[in-house]
Amino acid sequence: MSGGRTGAGSSSPVAWAGWSGYASVAAWQKLDPALGTALRSGQPVGIWVELPFPPEEFHIRYMQDRGTVTGVRGRWIHLTRVRPATAWSIARLYWVQRVRGEPGPQGAQESVDRGSPRRAGHAVLSV
Repeated sequence: MSGGRTGAGSSSPVAWAGWSGYASVAAWQKLDPALGTALRSGQPVGIWVELPFPPEEFHIRYMQDRGTVTGVRGRWIHLTRVRPATAWSIARLYWVQRVRGEPGPQGAQESVDRGSPRRAGHAVLSV
């Protein structure tokens, strides 16, 4: 046996590099331009993350490991105290559609602040 690599073994790093490049380009398109300015400050930020579907337990727990989840409204998850590098890594996820800074999507913040989430048709998580 020659001990050489097969085509399948050497294509994995190429595929990973391609995916990483795509994720980086896509992340810039997902980030709200105003949020980019806040991220450059280096300080933790509050963000709203939109998924293409209502978040499930996995998505909420994933976000809890990256910031403080203060609420869920429809397809949006609100996080506070998110480090800039973490916000960037969230935007790179294929299952994230958009990442916005405060005050978030129109109407979302007001309904979180108003009180009973059930009236507004969304759930707010207590952390």
